[in-house]
Amino acid sequence: MEFYVESEDSASAYSFVFYKYGPTMLGMSIHCDLDSKESDKEAEVLPDDTTAVSKFQKAKRTKYKKNDYNTFLHEFSCCMKRASSEYELSELKQILFELTCFQDKSYEVAKSIIKNNNTRKPTYSEVEKAINNTSLKKDFDNILKQYDLKTSKIICGDSPIIIFRRTDLTDLGKRNYDRELGLSVLVRIRLDKLSLP
Repeated sequence: MEFYVESEDSASAYSFVFYKYGPTMLGMSIHCDLDSKESDKEAEVLPDDTTAVSKFQKAKRTKYKKNDYNTFLHEFSCCMKRASSEYELSELKQILFELTCFQDKSYEVAKSIIKNNNTRKPTYSEVEKAINNTSLKKDFDNILKQYDLKTSKIICGDSPIIIFRRTDLTDLGKRNYDRELGLSVLVRIRLDKLSLP
């Protein structure tokens, strides 16, 4: 199930998608890609006798807005509160997101990696350490504690590490990212119960 914040004239580009995995585990992924959300076309499948043919038509879309990190934290808190009426959030085991969803944190991590790492490609453990040196873990923990949860481990190993400059991005990429430098990697936050039984 997907949760996001709407205002009078737009909706947040951040969405929080809850999913089940394994026999009984609950996970959440955070999405924030403006281009996929504001696509001006949508596919319509037109069946005929032998094949399914697809054509594109103009889609009616909501205007999406990508907010700053502090506004994201407020939206995260609101969506968790709303999701708690649908899910037992104390059973949440992991949160997934692309680090570039949070431009300030992506920028901080990239600057730290470049400062401490001259020319070689950074390792996952170096990126994890740099993320832990930002306020992200503390910020997430402040929201998660209401659901008897805390971050136990930040893992980056499910995607390549890409350090980029904004000048290297396409026009579409520049629309989603406006800092001069960033680091792209998939982040998995493992969660534990705050209080043990």
